[in-house]
Amino acid sequence: MNQNQFAYPADWEREYWELEPDPVRRAYITWLNRYPWDLFVSVNFRQKQVSLSAKDLNGGGGLLKGVRYAPWGSVSDVETRLKAMDARLCRELLGRHWASKWHERPEWVAFIEKDEDGFAHAHLLVNLKNLDREKFVTAFSKATRYFAPKADVRPRGAFKDIYTTEGATHYGTKNLKNHRKEFALTASPTFDKRHHDKQGAAS
Repeated sequence: MNQNQFAYPADWEREYWELEPDPVRRAYITWLNRYPWDLFVSVNFRQKQVSLSAKDLNGGGGLLKGVRYAPWGSVSDVETRLKAMDARLCRELLGRHWASKWHERPEWVAFIEKDEDGFAHAHLLVNLKNLDREKFVTAFSKATRYFAPKADVRPRGAFKDIYTTEGATHYGTKNLKNHRKEFALTASPTFDKRHHDKQGAAS
């Protein structure tokens, strides 16, 4: 009898992310499983990558620092908007001195995807710290729509409790090897400062 015939655990007893053959996806899962996460947030920006415009980058005629150098809808632009949104979110939740409250600020990492038609969306893993979930949902929705008025952020459909970090990460990296779609991983400034994990920034 071949002793490998009854290897334990058998494939049918493993979780689907344990069967993932791609070492990069397995590395993301192992890395992100080191941290506590509360919410899985999906944001569809509903806006296609367009040529640069000096007038109307966010629908209201105003220019966002750093965004004018990348087309709206590009991976680097979505990263910039997410980090600008984070500052607005933290100010809303923690008040005018939010910048000095590193241990109270929510943390997140985001998987950014852009499809072959040029539309960008992002999946975020969020650590709420001790913040109220409903207050975070409301502030996040307001901050996101400020920088991306067409964004599809619905509290019922976009914010889901995380039961397994492995499953959420596996879903967020589903297009990692799809050459027809762009993929990047970025993190909030709070996460970068507290954990010093610089790998995976969008580029």
